[in-house]
Amino acid sequence: MQAKNIFQFTVQFIFLSFTLGFCGLFCKLQAQNTLTWQQTYNQIGVYKKANLLDSALVVAQKAVEQAQTAFGNRHENYMVSLFEVATLCEMQQRYTLGLVPINQAVALYKELYKQEDARFFDYISLQIRIWQLTNDHDEAEKLCSTYLKIAEKNFGKVSKSYTTLLALQANNYQTRKDFIKAERCLTELLPLREQLHGKLSFEYSSSTYNLGVLYQRTGRFSKAEKLYLNVLAVREQLFGTNHKSLRYPLEGLSGLYNNTGRAAEGKKYALRYVELAAKQFGQKTQSYAAALYVWADCEKYLGNYAVADCLMQVTTQIHKEVLGEENGFYASCLSTTAGIYMIQKDRRAEKLYKKSEEIINTIYGKKHESSMGRSQHLAIYYALMGEYKEAKKRYLKILAATSKKIDNYFPHLNEEDKKDFYFNTKGIFDDFNDFAIQYYEKDKKLAVQLFEMQLKTKSLLLHTSNKMRDRILRSENDSLITLYKNYQKRKDDYAQASKMKVAELQKAGYNLEKLLDTLQKQEKQLALLSEDFARHAEKRNYSWQAIRRQLKKGEAIIEIIRVAREKIRFRPEKDTLYVALLITPHTRKAPKLIVLPEGNKLEMTYYKEYKNRINYFLQDTNSYKRYWLPLAKELKDIKKVYFTPDGIYHKVNLNTLKNPQTGNFLIQDIDIQLLTNSKDLLLSANAKANKPTATAQNSQDKNYKTSNSTAFLVGYPDYTLSDDKVVKLLEKAEQENKLNNRSTGKETRNFTNVITELVGTKKEIEQIGQLLRQNNYEVSTCLQRNATEDTIKTVHNPTILHIATHGFFNQVSTDKDNPLFRSGLLLSGAALYITEDSLSVMGKEDGILTAYESMSLDLDETDLVVLSACETGLGALTDGEGVYGLQRAFLVAGAKQVLSSLWKVDDTKTQELMNLFYDNLQKTTNKRIAFRQAQQTLRQKYPQPYYWGAFVMMGGE
Repeated sequence: MQAKNIFQFTVQFIFLSFTLGFCGLFCKLQAQNTLTWQQTYNQIGVYKKANLLDSALVVAQKAVEQAQTAFGNRHENYMVSLFEVATLCEMQQRYTLGLVPINQAVALYKELYKQEDARFFDYISLQIRIWQLTNDHDEAEKLCSTYLKIAEKNFGKVSKSYTTLLALQANNYQTRKDFIKAERCLTELLPLREQLHGKLSFEYSSSTYNLGVLYQRTGRFSKAEKLYLNVLAVREQLFGTNHKSLRYPLEGLSGLYNNTGRAAEGKKYALRYVELAAKQFGQKTQSYAAALYVWADCEKYLGNYAVADCLMQVTTQIHKEVLGEENGFYASCLSTTAGIYMIQKDRRAEKLYKKSEEIINTIYGKKHESSMGRSQHLAIYYALMGEYKEAKKRYLKILAATSKKIDNYFPHLNEEDKKDFYFNTKGIFDDFNDFAIQYYEKDKKLAVQLFEMQLKTKSLLLHTSNKMRDRILRSENDSLITLYKNYQKRKDDYAQASKMKVAELQKAGYNLEKLLDTLQKQEKQLALLSEDFARHAEKRNYSWQAIRRQLKKGEAIIEIIRVAREKIRFRPEKDTLYVALLITPHTRKAPKLIVLPEGNKLEMTYYKEYKNRINYFLQDTNSYKRYWLPLAKELKDIKKVYFTPDGIYHKVNLNTLKNPQTGNFLIQDIDIQLLTNSKDLLLSANAKANKPTATAQNSQDKNYKTSNSTAFLVGYPDYTLSDDKVVKLLEKAEQENKLNNRSTGKETRNFTNVITELVGTKKEIEQIGQLLRQNNYEVSTCLQRNATEDTIKTVHNPTILHIATHGFFNQVSTDKDNPLFRSGLLLSGAALYITEDSLSVMGKEDGILTAYESMSLDLDETDLVVLSACETGLGALTDGEGVYGLQRAFLVAGAKQVLSSLWKVDDTKTQELMNLFYDNLQKTTNKRIAFRQAQQTLRQKYPQPYYWGAFVMMGGE
C-alpha cells in the first residue's frame, strides 16, 4: 500500500514538473512573440517619423502577420496592426488597399470592447474617410449619422469625437452637392472647434477651408478667397511654408482664380502646389496627380490646350496606377481630358467620354445620376460637333430619366431637399433649352420637347408644396397616417437604393424594380384614402396638344423661357436669351418658337427705362417694341393670351405697354391672363368640370353663395398699438419724411423711416365689406388693433382674403438669406419691433408677416388673395421658378389667384381701384375680368400707368 502511494506520488510529481516546464516554455515563447511583434510595431513609428511611408507600410503588414500568428485574429495587437495599415494606406492615397483592414479593425474593436470610447471614434473616423475616398458616400453618410448621435451622447458636442464626425458629415454633403446641409454642419462646427482648439489651429483652419470650398461652389467667390487666404496664412504660421497641409488652400485658390477669370494668378498657386506635392508625397501618389490636375485646369483656362492635355495624360496615368481603372477618379480624369478636346472640337473627346461613361456604368449602373452626367457630356459634345441626331438621342434619354426621377420621389421630399434636387438638375434643362433653340430651324419638333419640359418642370417647386404631408399628418386618420409613414420609409429606401452601386445592390439584396412596384401599390392605397395625396402624387405627363385643345377661337398661350447662357458650359455666346413658345387653336405640328433678342438689355438697361418712365409719368414708345412686338407679329386675330412669364417678364406689367402705332395700351387691345405654368389652363378646366354647377347647388340651396362664400378683410393696422413712447418717436420721424404711398420706405427689416398711417385702407376695407355683403358674402373685418399677424395666421380658407397695409421687398440679399424673409406685410404692432419693444407687447409675433410665414397659411380653398400694398409682386427672380416673394407664398399656401403690385402704389388711387374691382365683382363671377374692367375704368380717369398698372393677377380661373 505504501509502495503504491509512493508510485502515485512519483507519477504526479513527474506530471506536475512536466506541466510547469511546458507552461514556462509557453510563457517564454509568448513573451518572445510579444517582444517580436512589439519590435516590429515600434519600427512602424520610426519609418513614419522619417517619412518613409512605403517602408512603414511593409513593416505594418508584417506586424499584422506576426500578430495573427502569435495572438490570433481576435486579439488587440492584431486590431491595432490593421489600423496602422489602414492609416498608412490613407497617407499614401492607396485608399482601396486600406478599405479591408479598417473594416476588419472596426469590427474587431466592437467585438473586443463592446463600447464606443474615444479610441473607437478614431477607428470609425478613419473608416468613414476611406469610404469617402473610395467614392462610397452612401456608406460614409450612414456611419456619420449613426455615430454622431452616439458621440454627442457619450462625450457632448464640444469633443474631438463629435467634431471629427461632424466635419466628415459636412464633407460628405459637399461631395453630394447638398450645400444647404453642408453649410449647416460647418456653421455648427466652427464655434465648437474654436472652443476646443482655438482659431490658430489646424482643426479650425480645416473647417474654415471646407467652408471656403462651399462658398466657391455656390458662387460666393469673394468670401471663399478670403477664407482660403486665411487658411494659407494660418498653416504657414503653424507649420512653415513647405508643409503638406498647404496643399488644400493652394488648390482652392488656384481653382477659385481660374473660375473668376484670373487664371494667370491661379497658375502661381498651382505650380507651388505641384512642387509641394512632389516633395511631400512623391510623384507616384494621388496627391501629386491632383496637383497636376489643378495645373492642367489653369492651362486650359489660359488657352494652352497642348500643355493641359500633356498634364492630364500624366495625372490620368498616375490615377490608373494607384487606383486602377474601375474608379470614379480615373473616370473623371478621362472626362476632363475629353473636355479639353471638346473645346477644340477634337474628335478624340468622344472616345474618352464613352470610356468614362463605361466605367461609371460598371460602378453605378446605367440609371445612376453619375451615368446621366456622362450622357450629358456626350450630348453637349455631339451638339457642338453638329451631330444633331446623336445629341438629340442623348438629351431625350436624359430628360426621360429626369422626368421619371421627378415622378418617383420628388413630390414627397421636404422643401429643402426639393430645392436641392431642382437646382442640381437644372443644368440639364438649361443645356437642353440651348440645344433645342440652336437646332429649332433644323427640327421644328424640338419645340414639342421644349414646351412639354416646361409643362413638367416650370414652377416645379411651387406646384409640389409639402403641405400635402402636413395635411395628412393632421388628418387624425390613424390608418392613413400609418400608411403614409410606411410609404415614406419605403420611399427613403428606394431613394437610398437608387444611389447604390450594382455590387452593393446585389449584396444588400435590393431589387429596384420590386421596390418601385411596392411604392406604386402604396401610392394607389394612399390615393384612395387621401385626396391630397392623389392630387400631389399625380404623375401625368401633359402634352402640348392637350393645352391646344383648351384654347377657343381667338385665344393663344405663350410660354416664356429664360436661357442664362453665362451658366452654360462651352457656350461662346454669353448674352441672356429669351424665347417664347406660342400655341394657337390653329397650331398643328409643334409650338412656334420666337426669339426675343438682347436679353441682358431687357433685364437691365431697358427695364430701368421702363420703370423710370412709369415713375416719372413719361411717354414710353420703346418698351412695347422691346417686350411685346416680336410676339404681336404672331398674334393676328388673337384677343386673349394666356401668358406664362419667366425672368424679367415677372417684373413688367404687359398691360402698361403702349403701342406707338395705335396709341393704345396693351390692356385696350388684348386680354392677358398670367399663369405660373401652361398646365394651369388644364388644371383649371379639370377643376371646373368636377365642380358642381350653380344650378345643381341652387336646387338644394337658393342662397348657395351665402353658405359658400366668405371674405376676410384686414387693413388700417395700428402699427404702434397706441404706445405713447412709440408715437412720440415716430411723430418726430414723420415730420422729416411723410410718405403718401403703401410702401414702408424701408429697404431692409431694420426700418429707419416712419411707418405712416394709411387712412385710405380703413375706408377701403369698410367699403369692400359693404359691397361683398350685398353680394351675399359672409364678411369678417379686422381693423386697427385687430389687424394683427396672429389674426391672419388663424384664418381658415376664406373665399377672399384682402389685406390692405404697407408692404416691403428688400432688394439687398446676403449670402445665407432666404429671399422669402425679405418681403412681407406690416401689421399691428410692427412699429414696436422697430423700436425694439416688440417682445414685451407682441409676445412671439412682431407684427411683420413675411412671405416665408405666409406659405403656411390655411388657404387651400381660397379663390383670391388681394395684397393691397406696395411691391407685393416683387421678390427674388429664379429661372423657371418665378418670383420668391409674397405672390409665390400665397400661391403655395393654396390660393388660386393672387392680386399683387409691382411698384409703390398711391393710397387713394389704390382704394379707388379696389372699390371698382369689388363693385364689378357683383356683376360678374370672374374675378380676373372684374379686375381688368376696374383697371380700364381707372385708366380713363388717370391715364398714367403708375396709377392703374401696378397690380397684376396671377393664377388660373
